[in-house]
Amino acid sequence: MKRLAIYVNVTPGGDFFTACTHQADLLAAEGDFEVDILRSDVPADKEKAQSGSYDFVIHVDSRLQLADRAFSIMLENSAFVNDKAIMVASVADADGRVVYGGRTKNGRLIQPDPVIPVPCRIYDDMFYLAPRQDPSPRPQRMSLVMAPGILATCGEDAMPLPEKIPFWRKIPLLRRIIDFLNE
Repeated sequence: MKRLAIYVNVTPGGDFFTACTHQADLLAAEGDFEVDILRSDVPADKEKAQSGSYDFVIHVDSRLQLADRAFSIMLENSAFVNDKAIMVASVADADGRVVYGGRTKNGRLIQPDPVIPVPCRIYDDMFYLAPRQDPSPRPQRMSLVMAPGILATCGEDAMPLPEKIPFWRKIPLLRRIIDFLNE
């Protein structure tokens, strides 16, 4: 049985945890995963998420409304790429326009394919899955892949990022990616 942590970046308000718990229960009922829901507002949970004791950690913002089976889709597509990539979910606004997800090396949003995973170079950290890396003296660089379709929508309080990330914003985003990969 694989261990999965759903690490929720908690923001005030909303009924996110009902949908999150429902999807986590469905995964656990299938029998392949032992699922823990961890919260960013609980210091011990952050340590658990970073401990390396989970096979997968799904990072998700509590301001999102999840699509049906969003977590399952992320895990199925991770298996499709042999669990060797960070799986990024695309997030749309109320009008169906992609506002978070995978981006080109220049920071432009990539439209997800409805069926197959698509590679990307950088990503927004609203909703993504990170498989555990095998510990080694030289950590392997993880590929970045977008899951097919739109897996969540933004709540009104989630401010969409621009279509193209300005140069000054790329540096902190790249630092976060590098820090994550070096963990």
